[in-house]
Amino acid sequence: MNAWAEQATAGLSNLEALHDRTAALHTFSASIFPRVVQQLPVLYMFSGADLLTAHALFPSSPEYHLVADFPVGHPSCFLDAACISQANESAIAFFQHWAKLKYARQSTNLMRRAFDRVGHLPVLLVSLRLMNQQLLHLTTRHVQPPSMVAVSSKPMVSARSLISGRGRRLKMVAVGSGSVVLPSITLHTERARISYHSMLLRSDPSEHVRLSKQDWPVFKRWERGGPYVEAQLEALSAAINRNPQPDDWLARTEDPAEQVTERATGEPTGQTSPGGSVGASRQPRGQLVVQAGARTSPRLMVSMFKAAPHWILRNRWMANWVLRHSAATLHDESGLRPLYYNVSAGLVTRDWQLVTRGIFADFENREVKWYPGEKAELKEVFRGPDLPFQFGYAQHGGLGVLLAAWRKDMA
Repeated sequence: MNAWAEQATAGLSNLEALHDRTAALHTFSASIFPRVVQQLPVLYMFSGADLLTAHALFPSSPEYHLVADFPVGHPSCFLDAACISQANESAIAFFQHWAKLKYARQSTNLMRRAFDRVGHLPVLLVSLRLMNQQLLHLTTRHVQPPSMVAVSSKPMVSARSLISGRGRRLKMVAVGSGSVVLPSITLHTERARISYHSMLLRSDPSEHVRLSKQDWPVFKRWERGGPYVEAQLEALSAAINRNPQPDDWLARTEDPAEQVTERATGEPTGQTSPGGSVGASRQPRGQLVVQAGARTSPRLMVSMFKAAPHWILRNRWMANWVLRHSAATLHDESGLRPLYYNVSAGLVTRDWQLVTRGIFADFENREVKWYPGEKAELKEVFRGPDLPFQFGYAQHGGLGVLLAAWRKDMA
């Protein structure tokens, strides 16, 4: 896989502009955040395939968690010539479209097409190569919310089913009323762990499976939140806070199809170790379905958002979940409402330190009329100076806006 990533990266163009942007992002972040924040894990919800922005902003982070609405992919792809060809096409299509958007945001519809057959994995591998990092091994797992008391066996996608075109959509699935299973893949390097969690956050099971610009959100549902949303967020919390504990609940689901592994050199060899860990040793077949133990205080992370669904992030229940998991945040106008960082809003016990950049003009085109009560608030908060790079939509002039915030006791 490392060899494939190197070859695929060599075929990309316009990388100088990407390198210039990542350097500007790094300089900005280093000048704004306290040093201790730079060492925290990063949670990037609604991230698309934007690992490079997270790494540029926080290059010293030990782990990155990306969350988006696309299939995970599978290392078995790199055993099959046809699938490798599709991986090449996927990586090229993604980076070409990202370059056209000045690396400031990504198109959901294009990513759906690019990742439909091979998932997120190929672009993650190319991103690692652009970060000058080598893949050592990878792991896959299904994660369930701690509130679940029973498990419905659902095997991970296998080499045979992926290559034959069956079961390639390794996505978050419901296993019962209000219950979810979150597929994840983690790439391990010498410097960091990079996890991608496949999740489409939905207000209830009837919500569109594949939202597009033509699908308007049902605002009343999102304002209410509810058990189904909570179950999804519990699964995500279990995934990002997952550390081996004696009381963890583990159940193995057998997959009779062939399995795939990777040696320390990063080349597939046809074996998979328990838990979906991809390594050199020969182990029994199977994948792990993971359920975390009793709920504990989450690890604090840097939570970031860009060109995200504000109809979700604007709600009080969502802001509460984010702030409970965060020591710092970074986002544009699509992220949390700025007022939530004040004690008076009731979600934090101490005011957070806020730094803002950019001049707010308006929301993204179709969303201009969706949040009439927030425009004045954002115009008051984002009054300049301009950013040194574009961040997010920036569809009404300027370079967009950015809010960086952290708990004052982190300084």
